[in-house]
Amino acid sequence: MSVAVGSNIFTNTWNTVYKIISGNVIDPATRGGSQWIFSDYPDIQEGKNNTHPGFPIVTLEPFQTDTSIITQGIGKSYSELNSVITVFTTNKRHVDVVSSDIWDAVNSNRSVFMQSGLHHLELAGGGISTVEFDRKNKIHTKSIGVTFKVGI
Repeated sequence: MSVAVGSNIFTNTWNTVYKIISGNVIDPATRGGSQWIFSDYPDIQEGKNNTHPGFPIVTLEPFQTDTSIITQGIGKSYSELNSVITVFTTNKRHVDVVSSDIWDAVNSNRSVFMQSGLHHLELAGGGISTVEFDRKNKIHTKSIGVTFKVGI
C-alpha cells in the first residue's frame, strides 16, 4: 500500500480504501469480475453505448478535507480526511450484508491504514433509505462515513 502524503494524499487514500473493499467484500450478484465499486454512481445516459452494471453498486466518494489544521501539543498537528461509502441495491437484504462486510473489511485493516499514514480511523453508519420509483421498483441505500486523521 502507498503512503498517503502531500500531493498524493487524496488519490492514495482512496486507492487504499478501494483495495481493502474490493479485496475483502464479495459481490452478492456474482458478476464474475465486473466492476461494481465506483467513485460516483455510474452515469448511464439514454442513447449512449453504455449499460447499467446492475445491483448492488458501491460508491466510494473521493476523500476531502477541510482547510483547518488541528494542533494537539507541540509538533502534533493533523488534518481529517473524510469520505462516504454508499451501497445501492434493489434487494433490501443485500444492503445490510454488503454494508456490514464493508464495515468489517475497513475496520479489520487498521494496521494497513496505519502503515499508509492514515491514523485514527472512525466509521459512522447510517440507516437504510428507500427510494420508490414506482410500485415495482425500489432502490435501498445505506451509507458509511469514513474519517482518518493525517499528520501534517
